Amino acid sequence: MKLNIASGVLAVLYVLSHPMPLTAQTSSDTVDVNGRTYGLSSALYGVGKEIYDNSPAANLYRQDLSFTEISASYSLRDESAALIVQEGDRFDAGNFNADSYIRLNDKSSAFANVEYVNGMKRNVLWNSSSDFLLLYPYVTADTVGGNLSHEKYMFSGGYSRKDGRFSYGVQASYRALHEYRRVDPRPRNITSDFNASISAGYSAGGSLVYVTVAGRIYRQISDVGFYNPTGANTSEIPMTGLGTYFERFTGTGAYLGTYHKGGGYSFRAGMVPKARRGWMAEVGFRSFTVRRLLSNQNDVPITSLNIMDLSGYVGYRGDKWGIAFSGKHERRTGTEMIIDNGASNIYNVLGASLMYLNGIWDTAVSAFFDFEMEKTLWTLTPVVGWLSSSAGYLFPERSMTYSRIYVRLPFMAVFGKSPWLLAVRAGASVAVNIGGGLDISSQEEEEAMSEMIRYGFSNLSASSSGGDCSLRAQRSLNRTMAVYMEGGCRYAYFTSGINMWMAEMKLGICF
Repeated sequence: MKLNIASGVLAVLYVLSHPMPLTAQTSSDTVDVNGRTYGLSSALYGVGKEIYDNSPAANLYRQDLSFTEISASYSLRDESAALIVQEGDRFDAGNFNADSYIRLNDKSSAFANVEYVNGMKRNVLWNSSSDFLLLYPYVTADTVGGNLSHEKYMFSGGYSRKDGRFSYGVQASYRALHEYRRVDPRPRNITSDFNASISAGYSAGGSLVYVTVAGRIYRQISDVGFYNPTGANTSEIPMTGLGTYFERFTGTGAYLGTYHKGGGYSFRAGMVPKARRGWMAEVGFRSFTVRRLLSNQNDVPITSLNIMDLSGYVGYRGDKWGIAFSGKHERRTGTEMIIDNGASNIYNVLGASLMYLNGIWDTAVSAFFDFEMEKTLWTLTPVVGWLSSSAGYLFPERSMTYSRIYVRLPFMAVFGKSPWLLAVRAGASVAVNIGGGLDISSQEEEEAMSEMIRYGFSNLSASSSGGDCSLRAQRSLNRTMAVYMEGGCRYAYFTSGINMWMAEMKLGICF
């Protein structure tokens, strides 16, 4: 499997580094590599980024410049105590990434991305599953935890074209993830995640009006092993939300195999300007359902998680400034199955009960500014937003709510003199808790789980402040290719007492 994936990476890299001949001259033919890096550093390319990323038809109007980056990097996240215990208190990894956007001519474009990550999550607790932030609360947990080796492959690509007034595009991505541990308890999770979308649009005046339909297929096969001759050192616990769990299926014997099987779809409609200036807007709906099955009990489903969200975006991009309003409401509902006694080891579903509900609101206003003075590009992209979450469990009745207002203020300066180009970034951020509460019924035998929930709430409801900075130094080798080195770090302090550091060092080429 690794050989096949490695061969695929090499094939994609060859395509990225040997783009197809252009059938007509594009802007990239007349701008050198440092000039393209300078131009694409504009804050205005951030206006509508979500729209262009999600709609292959609209992607044709994303930018006029072809640009490819290939890089190797090392990244680190280190926390004085785990902010989310299920994700561990440290993650360090080596990364390889290739990202390309190619304007084939004035009527078509192609885009692709390849990513490989190999690292280690450290001190993971209360979680033996992968993709916790996607699957919560329906993960398998244990009280011992440990480090998790992490290996991820991701491929994506798409094509956009216009013919007359009509535009269309296709896009697909595949993510493979392998996480495992070599000491008891020994989870081994293999995940595959496939997404595909098709999009079509019609030119009306100075805008493209489009619709996008997408589908998703998700699988995760999980198994936990114990090899210590003295026996298992913990039980594997199927969690059901806010510190509750399936007691019947807790143990170390027949219930160690889990299979998450899911799929979903999404629909988006919107408009983007065909020129650099103009209004853009989009509304979207997404539905994703994933069931948790017991692999050793004839794949009987014990829980089902449905995630639905509504999103909206309105933005304007001018010559030197832009503004955007975005909003999203996500609703997570969890259903638990009622299973029979498994006569002859055949388990059947007798009924289902809706037990878990989590609603999340996230709205933001973003501004984008470009200032050019003495051959230096200055950018400023302030963001002000509000996030609120409300989660509840039916019986025993439990609830957790929190809300915060957040502000981010990043800026960047890009300047250079041939053959060099420098980009300096810095920013500050603050999030202020404006309310929330936790109500859980704590029984003696569940005290450890209740303590885990109280700890998580203290971090989720905490206020925070921090800053970040980075530097990119780029030197052109010729008119079309450059090498660069980039390093950055970020610090955040949470009022729950946690300090978090993040850092990344990157070396790459661009053309």
